[in-house]
Amino acid sequence: MFMLALSKRLMDQERITRQARWDLQAQYKGIELDGRTLGIAGLGRSGRDLVRLVAPFNMNVIAYSPHADPA
Repeated sequence: MFMLALSKRLMDQERITRQARWDLQAQYKGIELDGRTLGIAGLGRSGRDLVRLVAPFNMNVIAYSPHADPA
């Protein structure tokens, strides 16, 4: 959820909405996660769950774990 909030610049969007600065909305457009690269250090349970959660976003996943199977 934090990756989505950062990529869509939700904090900036919330600020300009509260200020009723609709003219600035186009300047604070976010980016899509599709095709972006995500690096994960460690492929334990949390790392594997993160890979599963980002699968719908079609992200390139790079992971490192000294104990994981390279495949």
